[in-house]
Amino acid sequence: AEQAGAAGEGGQQAGATAEGAAASDSAAGSSAARDASSASSSSDESQQDKSNAPLDPDAAVVRGELLDLLSKQLPAADVERIKRSVFSMDTFYVTGTAASSRFRPDVEATVFKGNVRTKDLSKLFEGCQQALMKEFDDKYVLYMVEQQPELDDGASIEEMLMAEEDDDQTRISFVVANRAQVVLETPWWRTLCSVLLLGSTALTSLQLGAATSVAKYPELVKLLSGPDAATSVIPEETLLALLDTSLPIAQGVLAVALAHEFGHRVAAGVHGVELALPLFLPNTQLGTFGAITETKSIIPSRKAQFDIAAAGPAASFAAGGLLFAYGLLTTGSGAPEDLVPVPSQVFQSSLAMGLAARAGLGYPAMHQAQVLVSPELIAGWCALTTAALNVLPVGRIDGGVMAASALGQGTKTFLGFVTYLGLGFGVFARPNVSLLWAIYVLALQRQQMALCMDEVTEAGDVRATAAVSALSVALLVLLPIGPELANELGIGLQQDIFPSDFL
Repeated sequence: AEQAGAAGEGGQQAGATAEGAAASDSAAGSSAARDASSASSSSDESQQDKSNAPLDPDAAVVRGELLDLLSKQLPAADVERIKRSVFSMDTFYVTGTAASSRFRPDVEATVFKGNVRTKDLSKLFEGCQQALMKEFDDKYVLYMVEQQPELDDGASIEEMLMAEEDDDQTRISFVVANRAQVVLETPWWRTLCSVLLLGSTALTSLQLGAATSVAKYPELVKLLSGPDAATSVIPEETLLALLDTSLPIAQGVLAVALAHEFGHRVAAGVHGVELALPLFLPNTQLGTFGAITETKSIIPSRKAQFDIAAAGPAASFAAGGLLFAYGLLTTGSGAPEDLVPVPSQVFQSSLAMGLAARAGLGYPAMHQAQVLVSPELIAGWCALTTAALNVLPVGRIDGGVMAASALGQGTKTFLGFVTYLGLGFGVFARPNVSLLWAIYVLALQRQQMALCMDEVTEAGDVRATAAVSALSVALLVLLPIGPELANELGIGLQQDIFPSDFL
Protein backbone atom coordinates (compact mmCIF):
# COMPACT_ATOMS: atom_id res chain seq x y z
CA ALA A 1 0.00 0.00 0.00
CA GLU A 2 2.81 2.37 0.89
CA GLN A 3 4.52 1.48 -2.36
CA ALA A 4 1.26 2.05 -4.23
CA GLY A 5 0.80 5.43 -2.54
CA ALA A 6 4.35 6.35 -3.42
CA ALA A 7 3.71 5.32 -6.98
CA GLY A 8 0.55 7.48 -7.06
CA GLU A 9 2.43 10.45 -5.73
CA GLY A 10 5.13 9.84 -8.32
CA GLY A 11 2.50 9.77 -11.05
CA GLN A 12 1.08 13.08 -9.86
CA GLN A 13 4.54 14.59 -9.89
CA ALA A 14 5.13 13.27 -13.38
CA GLY A 15 1.81 14.73 -14.52
CA ALA A 16 2.67 18.04 -12.96
CA THR A 17 6.04 17.93 -14.67
CA ALA A 18 4.40 17.19 -18.02
CA GLU A 19 1.94 20.03 -17.60
CA GLY A 20 4.77 22.35 -16.71
CA ALA A 21 6.67 21.28 -19.77
CA ALA A 22 3.61 21.84 -21.95
CA ALA A 23 3.04 25.25 -20.44
CA SER A 24 6.68 26.05 -21.00
CA ASP A 25 6.44 24.96 -24.65
CA SER A 26 3.29 27.06 -25.10
CA ALA A 27 4.94 30.07 -23.58
CA ALA A 28 7.98 29.55 -25.77
CA GLY A 29 5.79 29.29 -28.88
CA SER A 30 3.91 32.44 -27.96
CA SER A 31 7.17 34.23 -27.39
CA ALA A 32 8.49 33.05 -30.76
CA ALA A 33 5.32 34.25 -32.48
CA ARG A 34 5.66 37.64 -30.82
CA ASP A 35 9.28 37.80 -31.90
CA ALA A 36 8.36 36.88 -35.49
CA SER A 37 5.58 39.48 -35.56
CA SER A 38 7.91 42.06 -34.14
CA ALA A 39 10.56 41.18 -36.71
CA SER A 40 8.03 41.44 -39.54
CA SER A 41 6.79 44.80 -38.30
CA SER A 42 10.35 45.98 -37.91
CA SER A 43 11.12 44.86 -41.47
CA ASP A 44 8.08 46.74 -42.88
CA GLU A 45 9.03 49.84 -40.97
CA SER A 46 12.57 49.52 -42.24
CA GLN A 47 11.37 49.26 -45.84
CA GLN A 48 9.07 52.24 -45.34
CA ASP A 49 11.92 54.23 -43.87
CA LYS A 50 14.08 53.31 -46.84
CA SER A 51 11.39 54.42 -49.30
CA ASN A 52 11.00 57.73 -47.50
CA ALA A 53 14.70 58.23 -47.06
CA PRO A 54 16.30 61.02 -49.10
CA LEU A 55 18.28 60.13 -52.21
CA ASP A 56 21.93 59.51 -51.88
CA PRO A 57 23.77 62.81 -52.51
CA ASP A 58 25.97 61.21 -55.15
CA ALA A 59 22.92 59.79 -56.95
CA ALA A 60 21.25 63.21 -56.86
CA VAL A 61 24.33 64.79 -58.41
CA VAL A 62 24.42 62.19 -61.19
CA ARG A 63 20.71 62.69 -61.83
CA GLY A 64 21.19 66.44 -62.05
CA GLU A 65 24.10 66.04 -64.46
CA LEU A 66 21.99 63.80 -66.70
CA LEU A 67 19.22 66.38 -66.75
CA ASP A 68 21.74 69.08 -67.59
CA LEU A 69 23.00 66.99 -70.48
CA LEU A 70 19.47 66.66 -71.85
CA SER A 71 18.63 70.36 -71.47
CA LYS A 72 21.37 72.78 -70.49
CA GLN A 73 20.61 75.91 -68.51
CA LEU A 74 22.61 79.05 -67.92
CA PRO A 75 25.02 79.08 -64.97
CA ALA A 76 23.18 79.56 -61.68
CA ALA A 77 25.10 82.74 -60.88
CA ASP A 78 24.10 84.32 -64.20
CA VAL A 79 20.48 83.28 -63.70
CA GLU A 80 20.42 85.11 -60.37
CA ARG A 81 22.01 88.19 -61.92
CA ILE A 82 19.41 88.20 -64.68
CA LYS A 83 16.55 87.85 -62.20
CA ARG A 84 17.95 90.70 -60.13
CA SER A 85 19.18 93.12 -62.82
CA VAL A 86 17.18 92.48 -66.01
CA PHE A 87 13.66 91.92 -64.69
CA SER A 88 11.88 93.98 -62.05
CA MET A 89 8.79 93.55 -59.90
CA ASP A 90 7.16 96.55 -61.59
CA THR A 91 7.25 95.07 -65.10
CA PHE A 92 7.90 91.31 -65.04
CA TYR A 93 7.93 89.47 -61.73
CA VAL A 94 9.87 86.21 -62.11
CA THR A 95 8.18 83.26 -60.43
CA GLY A 96 10.46 80.47 -61.62
CA THR A 97 13.00 79.24 -64.14
CA ALA A 98 13.37 76.10 -66.22
CA ALA A 99 15.37 74.66 -69.08
CA SER A 100 14.22 75.62 -72.56
CA SER A 101 13.36 73.08 -75.25
CA ARG A 102 13.29 75.63 -78.08
CA PHE A 103 16.95 75.15 -79.04
CA ARG A 104 19.40 72.38 -79.77
CA PRO A 105 20.42 70.28 -76.72
CA ASP A 106 23.90 71.82 -76.72
CA VAL A 107 22.62 75.40 -76.33
CA GLU A 108 22.56 76.88 -72.84
CA ALA A 109 19.13 78.49 -72.46
CA THR A 110 16.84 79.24 -69.51
CA VAL A 111 13.16 80.13 -69.47
CA PHE A 112 12.08 82.83 -67.03
CA LYS A 113 8.39 82.50 -66.27
CA GLY A 114 6.47 85.07 -64.32
CA ASN A 115 3.73 87.67 -64.23
CA VAL A 116 3.59 90.64 -66.60
CA ARG A 117 2.75 93.88 -64.83
CA THR A 118 2.61 96.20 -67.82
CA LYS A 119 0.48 96.35 -70.96
CA ASP A 120 3.21 97.75 -73.21
CA LEU A 121 4.99 94.53 -74.13
CA SER A 122 7.18 96.18 -76.76
CA LYS A 123 8.51 98.67 -74.23
CA LEU A 124 9.01 95.85 -71.72
CA PHE A 125 11.00 93.81 -74.22
CA GLU A 126 13.13 96.77 -75.24
CA GLY A 127 13.91 97.64 -71.63
CA CYS A 128 14.86 94.05 -70.77
CA GLN A 129 17.09 93.88 -73.84
CA GLN A 130 18.95 97.02 -72.80
CA ALA A 131 19.36 95.76 -69.24
CA LEU A 132 20.69 92.39 -70.45
CA MET A 133 23.13 94.12 -72.79
CA LYS A 134 24.33 96.40 -70.00
CA GLU A 135 24.86 93.48 -67.64
CA PHE A 136 26.44 90.92 -70.00
CA ASP A 137 27.32 92.78 -73.24
CA ASP A 138 26.80 90.35 -76.16
CA LYS A 139 27.12 87.16 -74.15
CA TYR A 140 23.39 86.38 -74.11
CA VAL A 141 20.39 86.98 -76.36
CA LEU A 142 16.87 87.63 -75.06
CA TYR A 143 13.68 86.15 -76.52
CA MET A 144 10.11 87.08 -75.62
CA VAL A 145 7.78 84.15 -76.30
CA GLU A 146 4.24 83.16 -75.56
CA GLN A 147 4.15 81.06 -72.43
CA GLN A 148 3.96 77.35 -73.19
CA PRO A 149 3.70 75.46 -69.88
CA GLU A 150 3.71 72.05 -71.50
CA LEU A 151 7.03 72.72 -73.17
CA ASP A 152 9.07 75.13 -71.12
CA ASP A 153 7.61 75.80 -67.71
CA GLY A 154 6.55 72.47 -66.27
CA ALA A 155 3.54 74.30 -64.89
CA SER A 156 0.78 72.67 -62.89
CA ILE A 157 -2.67 71.92 -64.26
CA GLU A 158 -4.08 74.89 -62.34
CA GLU A 159 -1.59 77.23 -64.02
CA MET A 160 -2.44 75.82 -67.44
CA LEU A 161 -6.15 76.37 -66.83
CA MET A 162 -5.47 79.90 -65.64
CA ALA A 163 -3.48 80.53 -68.83
CA GLU A 164 -6.39 79.34 -70.96
CA GLU A 165 -8.93 81.44 -69.05
CA ASP A 166 -6.83 84.60 -69.09
CA ASP A 167 -8.02 86.14 -72.37
CA ASP A 168 -7.38 89.77 -71.49
CA GLN A 169 -3.59 89.62 -71.49
CA THR A 170 -1.06 87.52 -73.33
CA ARG A 171 0.86 85.26 -70.99
CA ILE A 172 4.51 85.50 -71.88
CA SER A 173 7.85 84.24 -70.70
CA PHE A 174 11.40 85.22 -71.51
CA VAL A 175 14.15 82.95 -72.77
CA VAL A 176 17.81 83.86 -72.37
CA ALA A 177 20.27 81.85 -74.48
CA ASN A 178 23.99 81.80 -75.06
CA ARG A 179 24.49 83.89 -78.20
CA ALA A 180 27.67 82.14 -79.30
CA GLN A 181 25.92 78.76 -79.22
CA VAL A 182 22.79 79.94 -81.01
CA VAL A 183 24.70 81.49 -83.93
CA LEU A 184 26.86 78.88 -85.66
CA GLU A 185 29.50 79.31 -88.33
CA THR A 186 28.93 77.60 -91.66
CA PRO A 187 31.14 74.47 -91.88
CA TRP A 188 33.26 73.92 -94.95
CA TRP A 189 31.36 70.82 -95.98
CA ARG A 190 28.12 72.80 -96.27
CA THR A 191 29.75 75.11 -98.78
CA LEU A 192 30.91 72.07 -100.75
CA CYS A 193 27.40 70.56 -100.62
CA SER A 194 25.92 73.84 -101.82
CA VAL A 195 28.17 73.87 -104.89
CA LEU A 196 27.58 70.19 -105.67
CA LEU A 197 23.81 70.49 -105.32
CA LEU A 198 23.76 73.57 -107.55
CA GLY A 199 25.61 71.58 -110.20
CA SER A 200 23.19 68.67 -109.77
CA THR A 201 20.25 71.03 -110.14
CA ALA A 202 21.73 72.36 -113.38
CA LEU A 203 21.96 68.79 -114.68
CA THR A 204 18.38 67.90 -113.70
CA SER A 205 17.16 71.12 -115.29
CA LEU A 206 18.98 70.19 -118.49
CA GLN A 207 17.53 66.68 -118.27
CA LEU A 208 14.07 68.23 -117.91
CA GLY A 209 14.65 70.24 -121.06
CA ALA A 210 15.82 67.18 -122.96
CA ALA A 211 12.91 65.02 -121.76
CA THR A 212 10.33 67.58 -122.86
CA SER A 213 12.07 68.39 -126.15
CA VAL A 214 12.83 64.88 -127.35
CA ALA A 215 9.35 64.54 -128.89
CA LYS A 216 10.44 67.17 -131.40
CA TYR A 217 12.86 64.65 -132.95
CA PRO A 218 10.96 61.49 -133.99
CA GLU A 219 14.09 59.83 -135.35
CA LEU A 220 15.78 60.20 -131.97
CA VAL A 221 12.74 58.79 -130.17
CA LYS A 222 12.71 55.81 -132.54
CA LEU A 223 16.41 55.27 -132.03
CA LEU A 224 16.23 55.43 -128.22
CA SER A 225 13.18 53.18 -128.01
CA GLY A 226 14.58 50.49 -130.30
CA PRO A 227 16.09 47.18 -129.18
CA ASP A 228 19.62 48.44 -129.92
CA ALA A 229 19.26 51.67 -127.93
CA ALA A 230 22.19 50.83 -125.63
CA THR A 231 24.64 50.46 -128.52
CA SER A 232 23.16 53.02 -130.89
CA VAL A 233 25.18 56.08 -131.83
CA ILE A 234 23.19 59.31 -131.85
CA PRO A 235 24.17 61.65 -134.68
CA GLU A 236 26.03 64.73 -133.50
CA GLU A 237 23.68 67.06 -135.36
CA THR A 238 20.69 65.59 -133.53
CA LEU A 239 22.39 65.95 -130.15
CA LEU A 240 23.28 69.58 -130.82
CA ALA A 241 19.74 70.31 -131.95
CA LEU A 242 18.32 68.67 -128.81
CA LEU A 243 20.74 70.64 -126.65
CA ASP A 244 19.77 73.85 -128.41
CA THR A 245 16.11 73.23 -127.53
CA SER A 246 16.83 72.02 -123.99
CA LEU A 247 19.02 74.92 -122.90
CA PRO A 248 16.25 77.58 -122.82
CA ILE A 249 14.18 75.36 -120.52
CA ALA A 250 17.10 74.64 -118.20
CA GLN A 251 18.19 78.27 -118.17
CA GLY A 252 14.67 79.46 -117.40
CA VAL A 253 14.22 77.04 -114.49
CA LEU A 254 17.61 77.95 -113.01
CA ALA A 255 17.03 81.68 -113.48
CA VAL A 256 13.76 81.57 -111.53
CA ALA A 257 15.36 79.44 -108.79
CA LEU A 258 18.19 81.97 -108.42
CA ALA A 259 15.67 84.83 -108.40
CA HIS A 260 13.91 83.08 -105.54
CA GLU A 261 17.10 82.95 -103.48
CA PHE A 262 17.96 86.54 -104.40
CA GLY A 263 14.59 87.64 -103.02
CA HIS A 264 15.34 85.93 -99.71
CA ARG A 265 18.69 87.68 -99.43
CA VAL A 266 17.36 91.13 -100.25
CA ALA A 267 14.72 90.86 -97.52
CA ALA A 268 17.24 89.42 -95.08
CA GLY A 269 19.60 92.32 -95.73
CA VAL A 270 16.83 94.82 -95.04
CA HIS A 271 16.25 93.27 -91.60
CA GLY A 272 19.93 92.72 -90.84
CA VAL A 273 19.75 88.91 -90.96
CA GLU A 274 22.52 86.81 -92.48
CA LEU A 275 21.62 83.71 -94.50
CA ALA A 276 23.63 80.57 -95.13
CA LEU A 277 24.36 79.29 -98.62
CA PRO A 278 21.32 77.62 -100.21
CA LEU A 279 21.17 73.87 -100.62
CA PHE A 280 19.34 73.35 -103.92
CA LEU A 281 17.17 70.29 -104.34
CA PRO A 282 17.44 68.72 -107.81
CA ASN A 283 14.35 67.14 -109.29
CA THR A 284 13.92 65.49 -112.68
CA GLN A 285 10.25 66.42 -113.10
CA LEU A 286 10.44 70.15 -112.37
CA GLY A 287 14.17 70.77 -112.56
CA THR A 288 14.33 71.69 -108.89
CA PHE A 289 12.18 71.64 -105.77
CA GLY A 290 13.76 74.89 -104.60
CA ALA A 291 16.41 75.16 -101.91
CA ILE A 292 16.94 74.89 -98.16
CA THR A 293 18.18 78.24 -96.86
CA GLU A 294 18.91 78.61 -93.15
CA THR A 295 19.64 81.74 -91.15
CA LYS A 296 23.11 82.36 -89.75
CA SER A 297 22.03 85.15 -87.42
CA ILE A 298 19.10 85.81 -85.11
CA ILE A 299 15.74 86.94 -86.54
CA PRO A 300 14.45 89.99 -84.65
CA SER A 301 10.67 89.64 -85.07
CA ARG A 302 7.80 87.79 -86.70
CA LYS A 303 7.51 90.62 -89.22
CA ALA A 304 11.10 90.10 -90.30
CA GLN A 305 10.59 86.34 -90.38
CA PHE A 306 7.57 86.72 -92.67
CA ASP A 307 9.29 89.21 -94.97
CA ILE A 308 12.34 86.99 -95.45
CA ALA A 309 10.22 83.89 -96.11
CA ALA A 310 7.76 85.66 -98.44
CA ALA A 311 10.37 87.47 -100.53
CA GLY A 312 11.53 84.24 -102.19
CA PRO A 313 8.12 83.07 -103.46
CA ALA A 314 7.26 86.64 -104.48
CA ALA A 315 10.37 86.79 -106.65
CA SER A 316 9.81 83.35 -108.16
CA PHE A 317 6.13 84.02 -108.86
CA ALA A 318 7.06 87.27 -110.58
CA ALA A 319 9.93 85.78 -112.60
CA GLY A 320 8.04 82.58 -113.41
CA GLY A 321 4.93 84.52 -114.40
CA LEU A 322 6.91 86.76 -116.75
CA LEU A 323 8.62 83.73 -118.27
CA PHE A 324 5.28 81.96 -118.76
CA ALA A 325 3.73 85.08 -120.32
CA TYR A 326 6.72 85.48 -122.63
CA GLY A 327 6.32 81.82 -123.58
CA LEU A 328 2.69 82.40 -124.52
CA LEU A 329 3.64 85.35 -126.73
CA THR A 330 6.44 83.49 -128.50
CA THR A 331 4.22 80.44 -128.93
CA GLY A 332 1.68 82.45 -130.87
CA SER A 333 4.24 84.26 -133.02
CA GLY A 334 7.12 81.78 -133.21
CA ALA A 335 8.10 79.56 -136.10
CA PRO A 336 6.94 75.92 -135.80
CA GLU A 337 10.51 74.63 -135.92
CA ASP A 338 11.30 76.61 -132.75
CA LEU A 339 8.39 75.14 -130.78
CA VAL A 340 8.13 71.96 -128.73
CA PRO A 341 5.13 69.57 -128.93
CA VAL A 342 3.55 68.69 -125.58
CA PRO A 343 0.36 66.72 -124.83
CA SER A 344 -2.62 69.05 -124.62
CA GLN A 345 -3.87 67.28 -121.48
CA VAL A 346 -0.95 68.84 -119.61
CA PHE A 347 -2.85 72.11 -119.49
CA GLN A 348 -5.61 70.42 -117.52
CA SER A 349 -3.25 69.92 -114.55
CA SER A 350 -3.25 73.60 -113.53
CA LEU A 351 -6.34 75.76 -113.20
CA ALA A 352 -4.51 79.09 -113.47
CA MET A 353 -1.98 78.21 -116.18
CA GLY A 354 -4.44 76.09 -118.15
CA LEU A 355 -6.95 78.93 -118.36
CA ALA A 356 -4.19 81.41 -119.20
CA ALA A 357 -2.94 79.15 -122.01
CA ARG A 358 -6.50 78.71 -123.29
CA ALA A 359 -6.97 82.49 -123.35
CA GLY A 360 -3.61 83.10 -125.01
CA LEU A 361 -3.54 80.30 -127.58
CA GLY A 362 -7.24 79.93 -128.38
CA TYR A 363 -9.59 77.01 -128.92
CA PRO A 364 -8.12 75.58 -132.17
CA ALA A 365 -4.61 75.29 -130.73
CA MET A 366 -5.70 73.82 -127.40
CA HIS A 367 -8.27 71.35 -128.74
CA GLN A 368 -5.62 69.08 -130.20
CA ALA A 369 -3.79 65.95 -129.13
CA GLN A 370 -0.56 67.96 -128.96
CA VAL A 371 0.12 71.67 -128.60
CA LEU A 372 3.20 73.39 -129.98
CA VAL A 373 4.65 75.69 -127.31
CA SER A 374 7.87 77.61 -126.82
CA PRO A 375 10.57 76.30 -124.45
CA GLU A 376 10.10 79.40 -122.27
CA LEU A 377 6.49 78.45 -121.61
CA ILE A 378 7.59 75.04 -120.33
CA ALA A 379 10.23 76.65 -118.12
CA GLY A 380 7.70 79.13 -116.74
CA TRP A 381 5.21 76.32 -116.11
CA CYS A 382 7.71 74.29 -114.09
CA ALA A 383 8.98 77.35 -112.20
CA LEU A 384 5.48 78.44 -111.19
CA THR A 385 4.66 74.91 -110.02
CA THR A 386 7.77 74.86 -107.83
CA ALA A 387 6.96 78.31 -106.45
CA ALA A 388 3.41 77.22 -105.62
CA LEU A 389 4.63 74.09 -103.82
CA ASN A 390 6.95 76.22 -101.69
CA VAL A 391 4.02 78.38 -100.54
CA LEU A 392 2.07 75.46 -99.08
CA PRO A 393 1.78 75.92 -95.27
CA VAL A 394 3.76 72.88 -94.11
CA GLY A 395 7.03 72.30 -92.30
CA ARG A 396 9.78 74.88 -92.41
CA ILE A 397 9.40 75.72 -96.09
CA ASP A 398 8.52 79.29 -97.06
CA GLY A 399 4.78 78.71 -96.84
CA GLY A 400 5.03 77.13 -93.40
CA VAL A 401 7.08 80.04 -92.06
CA MET A 402 4.71 82.58 -93.63
CA ALA A 403 1.65 80.90 -92.11
CA ALA A 404 3.18 80.58 -88.63
CA SER A 405 4.53 84.14 -88.47
CA ALA A 406 1.48 85.88 -89.98
CA LEU A 407 -1.45 83.65 -88.98
CA GLY A 408 -0.17 81.93 -85.83
CA GLN A 409 1.14 78.48 -85.05
CA GLY A 410 -2.33 77.03 -84.43
CA THR A 411 -3.64 78.12 -87.83
CA LYS A 412 -0.49 76.87 -89.51
CA THR A 413 -0.89 73.46 -87.85
CA PHE A 414 -4.48 73.13 -89.09
CA LEU A 415 -3.63 74.28 -92.62
CA GLY A 416 -0.64 71.96 -92.65
CA PHE A 417 -2.81 68.96 -91.75
CA VAL A 418 -5.21 69.76 -94.60
CA THR A 419 -2.29 70.25 -96.98
CA TYR A 420 -0.74 66.90 -96.09
CA LEU A 421 -4.07 65.23 -96.82
CA GLY A 422 -4.21 66.97 -100.19
CA LEU A 423 -0.66 65.94 -101.02
CA GLY A 424 -1.30 62.37 -99.94
CA PHE A 425 -4.40 62.03 -102.11
CA GLY A 426 -2.79 63.78 -105.08
CA VAL A 427 -5.14 66.76 -105.04
CA PHE A 428 -2.31 69.26 -105.54
CA ALA A 429 -0.32 68.99 -108.77
CA ARG A 430 0.32 65.64 -110.37
CA PRO A 431 0.26 62.69 -107.91
CA ASN A 432 3.89 61.67 -108.42
CA VAL A 433 5.07 65.27 -107.96
CA SER A 434 2.96 65.90 -104.87
CA LEU A 435 4.00 62.60 -103.28
CA LEU A 436 7.70 63.35 -103.76
CA TRP A 437 7.14 66.83 -102.37
CA ALA A 438 5.41 65.47 -99.27
CA ILE A 439 8.29 63.03 -98.69
CA TYR A 440 10.80 65.86 -99.04
CA VAL A 441 8.99 68.04 -96.49
CA LEU A 442 8.55 65.21 -94.00
CA ALA A 443 12.17 64.11 -94.34
CA LEU A 444 14.01 67.44 -94.42
CA GLN A 445 11.72 70.23 -93.26
CA ARG A 446 10.01 68.97 -90.10
CA GLN A 447 12.41 70.61 -87.65
CA GLN A 448 11.32 73.41 -85.38
CA MET A 449 11.40 76.85 -86.96
CA ALA A 450 14.07 79.34 -85.95
CA LEU A 451 12.98 81.34 -82.91
CA CYS A 452 12.43 85.08 -83.29
CA MET A 453 13.60 87.44 -80.58
CA ASP A 454 10.06 88.82 -80.33
CA GLU A 455 7.63 85.95 -80.80
CA VAL A 456 4.72 87.77 -79.15
CA THR A 457 4.16 90.84 -81.34
CA GLU A 458 2.04 89.82 -84.32
CA ALA A 459 3.09 90.39 -87.92
CA GLY A 460 0.00 92.50 -88.63
CA ASP A 461 -3.07 92.37 -90.84
CA VAL A 462 -1.22 93.33 -94.02
CA ARG A 463 1.11 90.36 -93.78
CA ALA A 464 -1.74 88.05 -92.80
CA THR A 465 -3.61 89.13 -95.94
CA ALA A 466 -0.46 88.60 -97.99
CA ALA A 467 -0.08 85.07 -96.60
CA VAL A 468 -3.67 84.17 -97.49
CA SER A 469 -3.28 85.72 -100.95
CA ALA A 470 -0.08 83.77 -101.64
CA LEU A 471 -1.76 80.53 -100.58
CA SER A 472 -4.73 81.31 -102.84
CA VAL A 473 -2.43 81.87 -105.83
CA ALA A 474 -0.62 78.62 -105.05
CA LEU A 475 -3.89 76.69 -104.99
CA LEU A 476 -4.91 78.18 -108.35
CA VAL A 477 -1.62 76.98 -109.80
CA LEU A 478 -1.71 73.50 -108.25
CA LEU A 479 -5.39 72.55 -108.48
CA PRO A 480 -6.38 70.87 -111.78
CA ILE A 481 -9.15 71.84 -114.15
CA GLY A 482 -12.20 69.63 -113.81
CA PRO A 483 -12.96 67.34 -116.76
CA GLU A 484 -16.29 69.03 -117.53
CA LEU A 485 -14.76 72.51 -117.64
CA ALA A 486 -11.81 71.24 -119.68
CA ASN A 487 -14.15 69.67 -122.26
CA GLU A 488 -16.29 72.80 -122.39
CA LEU A 489 -13.27 75.03 -122.99
CA GLY A 490 -11.65 72.60 -125.40
CA ILE A 491 -8.51 72.06 -123.35
CA GLY A 492 -7.26 68.68 -124.56
CA LEU A 493 -9.07 65.85 -126.26
CA GLN A 494 -9.21 63.51 -123.26
CA GLN A 495 -10.24 63.78 -119.64
CA ASP A 496 -6.94 62.51 -118.31
CA ILE A 497 -5.76 65.49 -116.29
CA PHE A 498 -2.52 63.80 -115.25
CA PRO A 499 -0.84 62.46 -118.41
CA SER A 500 2.07 60.16 -117.77
CA ASP A 501 4.10 61.02 -120.90
CA PHE A 502 5.07 64.54 -119.88
CA LEU A 503 7.67 65.56 -117.29
